[in-house]
This record gives sequence, C-alpha cells and structure tokens, in this order.
Amino acid sequence: MNNLSNFDLCLLLQCFQEECSEAIKEASKCVRFGAKNKWKKYKTPGERLAKEICDVEAYITMVKDVMRSNPKIFGKKTRKIINEERADRIDAKYLKFESMKTYTINSKSPLSSKKLKHK
Repeated sequence: MNNLSNFDLCLLLQCFQEECSEAIKEASKCVRFGAKNKWKKYKTPGERLAKEICDVEAYITMVKDVMRSNPKIFGKKTRKIINEERADRIDAKYLKFESMKTYTINSKSPLSSKKLKHK
C-alpha cells in the first residue's frame, strides 16, 4: 500500500472508523444484554463483537502498513511508534485499565466478573 492516492487514504481511514464504531456498538450490546444472550435467530453479542474485533484488527494492520510506508504523510516518528513502542503502550493500557476499575461507579454488569488475563 505504498502508492495510495489521497482519495484511497481517506477511504481507508473512513472504513477504519466505521469498523471501530461497529465494534463499539457490539461492545455496548455485550454490556447491555450480556455477551452470551441470544435474541431470536441472531448471533450473540459476544459472537458479533468477536467478528467486529477481527475486522478492526484487519484495518489496524492496513492502516499501520500505510503509516509505515508513507512518512511524508504521517511523519517519520509514526514508524518508530508503531514498531518500537507497541508493547510498552499495551502494558501501559493494562495498567491504566486496572487503575480505572477503582473509580468505576457501576460494578454490576451482565458480563462475567472473572479477571482478565494478560499474555
């Protein structure tokens, strides 16, 4: 994806935004209705969320490839951030998540209360 036109880049970013919003919607349904609750013939919210996460991951890969190969558009530091800071940022998000749980008002949820596992 080296030679993307401006139109192609905008389309890629818009598709990425759309997939992110679909994942957000399905995550909301997991909280609202429970991840395993089935309604009529439709898949469970958890199953739909899993599908949307896969779609988001696909677009993340595509956008990262474009960012790495187009430093004139995204700046030279983006390649370093993507290649070298990813693991640190993931660890930082896990720590932030753990600290946010202390301040959460509603601890009751239809989701399981099992602890998350970090690889």
